[in-house]
Amino acid sequence: MNIEQLRDYCLALPHVDEGMPFGEDYIVYKVAGRIFAILMPDGAAPRLSLKCDPDWAEELRASYTAIIPGYH
Repeated sequence: MNIEQLRDYCLALPHVDEGMPFGEDYIVYKVAGRIFAILMPDGAAPRLSLKCDPDWAEELRASYTAIIPGYH
C-alpha cells in the first residue's frame, strides 16, 4: 500500500478528519477529535503509527517484523 492508497483508505472511513496539527512532517487522522493514525511520509521508508489495543499490538509485533512500537 502506498501513501496515496493509505490516505484514501483512512478518508473513506466514517467521520474521519485529516490534518497537520504537529507540522508538515506529520499527517494526522482523527475520528471525533481523537487520533487513530499518524503518517510520517518523509524519509526512505514512510512510517505509520496506529492506535490499537496494547495486547493486540504485542501480537502484531511478534508476527510481523515491520511492525515496531510507537515513538513514545
